[in-house]
Amino acid sequence: MGFICLFVIFSFLFSFRLDVGSACLSTLSPHIGLLTKLTVLCVDNNELCDLPNELSSLTKLEVLELYGNKF
Repeated sequence: MGFICLFVIFSFLFSFRLDVGSACLSTLSPHIGLLTKLTVLCVDNNELCDLPNELSSLTKLEVLELYGNKF
């Protein structure tokens, strides 16, 4: 989990893209809503069953990759 947190911080500071595809995630933290500059979010091929409501805060999001989850 520490690696993913560092990756999120790095992505927030230096990029507008966050790719955590195939990271064996079963949940997506509500803190994702703090990354308001994200334009691309890739959470494909994980174990997600639902998404946090905080995704609605990502008003600049243009691409959301969700395939390969448990929706």
